[in-house]
Amino acid sequence: MKYENTINGILEKVGGKENIKDAYHCMTRLRLLLKDNSRVQSDALKKVDGVLGTAVNNGELQIIIGPAVNSMYKEFVEFTGVESHEAIDENLDTKKSFTIKSVFDSVLSAFSACITPIIPLLIANGMFNLVAILLGPTFLNVISTESNLYSNFTFAANAILYFLPLLLAYTASKHFKTNTIITMAVAAFLLYPSYLSVVSAGEGYTFLGLPVKLIDYNSSILPLMLITWVESYVEKLLDKYIPDAVKVVCIPTLEILIMLALGLVVLGPVATYFGNFLNSILQGIYAVAGPVETALVGAVAILGVALGFLRPIYFTGLMAFLSTGVDYSVLPMLAVICNFTAMGATAAYIVKSKSGNDRQLGITCLISNALGGVSEPSIYGIFMPNRVLLATTAIGGAIAGLLQGILKVGYFQRGTSNIFGVLSFVSSENPSNFTNALIVCAVAFIATFTLSFIFYKKEEA
Repeated sequence: MKYENTINGILEKVGGKENIKDAYHCMTRLRLLLKDNSRVQSDALKKVDGVLGTAVNNGELQIIIGPAVNSMYKEFVEFTGVESHEAIDENLDTKKSFTIKSVFDSVLSAFSACITPIIPLLIANGMFNLVAILLGPTFLNVISTESNLYSNFTFAANAILYFLPLLLAYTASKHFKTNTIITMAVAAFLLYPSYLSVVSAGEGYTFLGLPVKLIDYNSSILPLMLITWVESYVEKLLDKYIPDAVKVVCIPTLEILIMLALGLVVLGPVATYFGNFLNSILQGIYAVAGPVETALVGAVAILGVALGFLRPIYFTGLMAFLSTGVDYSVLPMLAVICNFTAMGATAAYIVKSKSGNDRQLGITCLISNALGGVSEPSIYGIFMPNRVLLATTAIGGAIAGLLQGILKVGYFQRGTSNIFGVLSFVSSENPSNFTNALIVCAVAFIATFTLSFIFYKKEEA
């Protein structure tokens, strides 16, 4: 086995195979549910070859491995005999008390579960738009906007965003455990051309006699998530009280009618207004503070990734981007630029390290940042044990964020977060945006590298 030494080292430090109740993994971490957490040798576990750091959340031991975790997990479950699971994107929580924090965590987990599976499609959307822009009149002028090839890419890109509620209906139904086909049927109504023509006309419309607030739901996120969450309870009630003999007829019919009535009259408008409210707050702060806001986001970006407190801000920026096609406030930093600050500090760590193991760790983390767009290995394996590097990423991020705000760099294409993430700044409407973004990313890397090189000394965790 390729990861045999790492797996044996982990098992030895967590109490052996017999102490493992279950094992999961996400993008960068092996997540273990143990029978007895007191048997974990935390300090020794962090020194196992291949382990970049550890964390504990709600009794779950999280071992930071990096992008190789997917391959290692397959060998881990084969070696230990525990059940294999698909990669997850949120914490596996045990039963929690009902608190404001638990509700907040549940909302964020729902966002992650519903949106994360769609992110590859959003990236594809950005790439299709990017190709059309690069080949079109704005840049290379190889094809005209009337050509079939140009239409191929723009149609493919626009279709993904237009039918986003339908895609969300699928992922939300999986998370909230509703009947997927019924949930998608509700979403299909909201995108039905005849209904959208009524919305465009702006004339009065009722559903089952109830007045409908006419809203165009294409490219929306929150409405389908809220509708599906409520649907999960409606579906359980219908299943509980409708006799088995008529369930196959009554449940789909009644569930669609009830959810359309609730969705069109109450849930859809409420979710839309709430999303607009969040967006207005975020954009209002940017309009007033501008570079101050972007500098603050840059200062806390790396720490926010480590602790997760920037997730709601990121989702708000994502909603603004999907509704308007651009975000100037938080996505430029959180989606792309902060990774360049992480690469700058990691590169300085490599240069300053005298130990071969430290340099190898730094190189692995730098590759994860540059090609994988994953900064967690650097954060947990390097920055957290060497807090001066955490400080230099904050200062470097603030400098880059300030410049981002001054140059008004906007995020126009949904793309990757690695070094090719700079393509997210390409815009046919604002050609100089890409050049300005390259300058900001370069400043993020150089400023953080310089500060880290000057101030970093080998520290104990």
